[in-house]
Amino acid sequence: AGFGRDAKAAKDEAKKLLCRYIPLPHGQIVHSKEEAAKIASGLGYPVVMKLVAPGLRHKTEAGAVKLNVGTAEEVRKVFDDLATHAGSVSGNRGILIEEMVRGGVEVILGFLRSKELGPVVMFGSGGILVELLHDTNYRSLPLTRAEVEPMIQECSCFKLRKGFRNQTDKDLDSLVEGILQASRVFLANPWIKEMEFNPVAVLDQGQGIKILDALLVCEDTNPK
Repeated sequence: AGFGRDAKAAKDEAKKLLCRYIPLPHGQIVHSKEEAAKIASGLGYPVVMKLVAPGLRHKTEAGAVKLNVGTAEEVRKVFDDLATHAGSVSGNRGILIEEMVRGGVEVILGFLRSKELGPVVMFGSGGILVELLHDTNYRSLPLTRAEVEPMIQECSCFKLRKGFRNQTDKDLDSLVEGILQASRVFLANPWIKEMEFNPVAVLDQGQGIKILDALLVCEDTNPK
C-alpha cells in the first residue's frame, strides 16, 4: 500500500518493482569522482554518466548525459562537468554511472492515467526520433498479447525490428513481454501516476531488451 510514502521513496519503490520484470542497465549513483572512477572500473569501460534529478525529462538536451566515457581520467572530468551543471538543477541526487549498452533499436514506452480515458500505454520510435518522427501509437489498459503485437507493428519503426536492409532481427518477443509486464506493474500500483521509458533498446534476437532511461512520476501520499 502507498500510505505514508513520499514521492522520492515511491520512485525508488517503483524502480524496485520494475527491476523484477524489466532489465535495467547495471549501475550505481555516486557522489564523488573517485567513487565514480571505482564504479566505472568495476562495470567495465565505456560507461554512461547521467545527472540524477527529479523531473529532468530531457537529459540529453539538458547536457545531463555523457555516453562512451572510456577511461578513469575521463570519468573524473565528466563527473566535475556534471557536478558543475548540477548546481543549476534543483533536487539533484548525484551522478549515475551505468554500463554502456551497445546496439539495438531504440523505442519509447510510456504509461499515464488519463482522466478521460483511464490508464493508457504509448509506444513508438524512441531516443532522439521521438519528436522528429512522431511515430507513436496509444492503447487503453489492460492489454493482451494479441493487442500488443499490432500496436508495435503499426509503427513505422517496426521495419527496423525485422531485419530491415540486412540488419539482424530484433528480440520482438522480449519487447512484447516487457510491455505486458510494465503494464501489469502500472495497473497494480495506482500510486504510480506516470512511467516513461526512453529509450528502450531492443537488442538482437535472444538478447532481450534494456531500459536505458526512465522517468517515474509518483503520488506523494504523506499527509500534509
